[in-house]
Amino acid sequence: GGDLFDRPDSAIKPTSEVGKILSSFNMPIYIVAGNHDIFGYNTKTLNRTMLGLLDNFHVLNIIPEDGILLNSDEVSILVLGKDYSSDIDLNKENYIIKKSNLKYDADIVINIVHGFLTDRPFLKQVPHVLIGEITDTEADITLAGHYHTGFKTQYIDGKFFSNPGSMVRISNSLGEIKRKPKFLELN
Repeated sequence: GGDLFDRPDSAIKPTSEVGKILSSFNMPIYIVAGNHDIFGYNTKTLNRTMLGLLDNFHVLNIIPEDGILLNSDEVSILVLGKDYSSDIDLNKENYIIKKSNLKYDADIVINIVHGFLTDRPFLKQVPHVLIGEITDTEADITLAGHYHTGFKTQYIDGKFFSNPGSMVRISNSLGEIKRKPKFLELN
């Protein structure tokens, strides 16, 4: 869901260690750029970031605008991604997928958005989108990042909505040190 690093210019040693771990999985890894992965909330800076470096070396794959179509003999899956932008949560349409607008047909559509999608209202001053506002999406699975604490997976109208929280800690505060990084495995 993005925010692989705490900052776009992470040091070489930890970036190298992360790269070794990701390479050890021996499978493609797909990601969107989070606000911590880019400079100034601008995805055009990716070529100057450590996330961009790992993408260039094919350690991971930043999801292109048209998505990535994965096919097997049994099923086709379209993985879509929306990188962070400063206005992503000002319009719920950034989370809503209409299959008629997609480049590819697929049995399952997964939409990964680095935005503040949540299961309950947050502070009015902080832009966010509620799951209940996007249940008309045609994506089968919507995954969110940005909100590092995450929320429990919701199943609404035959669709899954989830944010397991961030794997990355963003400070050395006691709350962040005690927070267990999480991940979500889809089978």
